Amino acid sequence: MNLDAISALVEIAGTFAVFASLMYLAIQIKHSNNAMKAQAFQERSNALQDLRMRVAESETLSRIQSQVIENNGQGTKVIQDAMTALTSIEFNQYRNFLTAHAYRLQNLIRQYELGYMEQKYHDSSIIVTIKIFHDSWVAFEVSQGENLQAYVDTYENSVK
Repeated sequence: MNLDAISALVEIAGTFAVFASLMYLAIQIKHSNNAMKAQAFQERSNALQDLRMRVAESETLSRIQSQVIENNGQGTKVIQDAMTALTSIEFNQYRNFLTAHAYRLQNLIRQYELGYMEQKYHDSSIIVTIKIFHDSWVAFEVSQGENLQAYVDTYENSVK
């Protein structure tokens, strides 16, 4: 074998090595993305469970929610008479709970926009949460961030 033939073989072997390295890198990136999505899903689940447990562990929040919120199967409805009967402390406690849900939802929307959430989870989490809490956010005057407000506006237009 002459030097040109050896050089050509080394060049071909180098090309295969680069290709194999790129394939390995692509597989590693895919695994890393899947791990990030799984971690984001777990964090979303933990955040929701934490909010639900706060209501479950708080006699006051549980009472307020059962008195003020009526679940009509399509979402929830605020019972105005019960809401006006709340003390200012109770009103603010429940408003803070609703604000926490709004912030959680803004985080979910951002994760969806960044591609960390699949469409089916978007529909079952973000849209369902808006259906559940929309009337409460309005009644308790919970401010919404820009991205959440856009989703709420879309929801309002779809139910009209």
